[in-house]
Amino acid sequence: MKTCKIQSQGLIVLLCLINLLNYVDRGIIPGAPQSFRHFITSSLGVAVTDQSVYFGLLSSSFIVGHSVLSVVFGYFALTHRPFRMISLGMSIWIVAIIICAISEHINSYALLIVGRVLSGAGEASFQCVAPPFIDRHAPPERRSFYVGIYLASVIVGTAIGFVYGSLFAESSLTWAGAFYFEAILMACLVFCCMFCVQEEFNVVPPTDDAVALRKPLVSTSGFEATGELLSLSVISHDTVDKNQLSPEESTEKLDAETFFQSWWEIISDIPFLLVVLGHGAYTFTLGVFNAFGPDIFIGLGLFTDETSASLIFGGIVAATSLIGTPLGGYILDRYTKHTTVPGKRCFTAVSSLFVYVTIAEVFALIMCFITDSKGAFLLCFTIALFCMCALWGPEMVAVMELFPSSRQSMAISANAVIIHVFGDVPAPVVMGIVRDIWAPNCGTVEEDGDAVLNPLCMILWALAMVVIKRRQNKGGFVLTAPAEI
Repeated sequence: MKTCKIQSQGLIVLLCLINLLNYVDRGIIPGAPQSFRHFITSSLGVAVTDQSVYFGLLSSSFIVGHSVLSVVFGYFALTHRPFRMISLGMSIWIVAIIICAISEHINSYALLIVGRVLSGAGEASFQCVAPPFIDRHAPPERRSFYVGIYLASVIVGTAIGFVYGSLFAESSLTWAGAFYFEAILMACLVFCCMFCVQEEFNVVPPTDDAVALRKPLVSTSGFEATGELLSLSVISHDTVDKNQLSPEESTEKLDAETFFQSWWEIISDIPFLLVVLGHGAYTFTLGVFNAFGPDIFIGLGLFTDETSASLIFGGIVAATSLIGTPLGGYILDRYTKHTTVPGKRCFTAVSSLFVYVTIAEVFALIMCFITDSKGAFLLCFTIALFCMCALWGPEMVAVMELFPSSRQSMAISANAVIIHVFGDVPAPVVMGIVRDIWAPNCGTVEEDGDAVLNPLCMILWALAMVVIKRRQNKGGFVLTAPAEI
């Protein structure tokens, strides 16, 4: 019997569903902190006042595997079919999730850590492929918006994970049941990636920007196929020379490049480093809230039980990300969809980062001084988080626009590694240590700024604006061919 092939619109939905389920998994542990703390005590025999470090390690251990394999899969994306890579990586993810569930039955903290690390390794194959794939195939006038929808599934999935983990942890199935159930769901999505993707969309990314791009995923019959709908990217002199070669010559040159030469081309780009280091500082704050969000609400006296705190925290995160992230991409499209100015989309994206993070910083600081008022605190928290969600799409667009399409998967992988190293990897562990030392008997960190937005992201993104504007003025950006519509 002939396998049913997913239609064009379904591919974007498939990528978003995989991303959503991926982040539901990330929200399980922080969504049921008391259950996992009890597991830590019973499996390791540590004191109640010393649990936070081990809990923070659980929340961030997946990033170890993710960071290491992101480098490998990002390089493989130059020569391998995208959905084949996704199928391989997410199959590893399914095995890892089953290991996590088994750890509860044998009461092994070490096995749970192994499962979390492996889950990050499997996820790496997906995260480096999906954003460039969507940006390359989405309608030219809505590229940022579709990237925003994809990114919204990150925080929405995490928020659902808070509730999902909490409900399973309090049921007879325990948190092991949560892992088993999501493994079954992911297996269905992996099956679709292996057998239900049309061949025209499952091809090796072009190694030359002069090569005609593939048709967009979503119907664009309402759009004008004009030369005004152009994407912008900055490239080095070496890349310009490469794009002037024939497709055969370009492929030979790519094959001759070493692993380290390819990565040096990415990480030596100064605007790229400024953008992603700013993202790392911003991610540090999100990492703290992700690991200790419900605990913060409980410790401040806003709620008295874990379920209520997880429901409200997850609801706010879901609402702000569901609206804010696509809106950030939509606004960026509004300002750049008809531009023919080289570098305009990239500069506008970085400018948006600075504006959004400044507003978020102000409300985050106000939030620290009004903890005695539940309504005012939650309002400021909602506004700050809304702005933080709105900047995510422009940040991803800025990273991709800094490089030609053949290098965008590598840029996304490098971006992920850097923000993990400086952001969500150290955040739970560092704040866990701070909490154990300063507030061992409290449900959260101190109120005097520990959970405030890191100001480094403002400084670094401001510098990125200046550098990118100077590069644009010097003609460092070039126009590339639009997608065929």
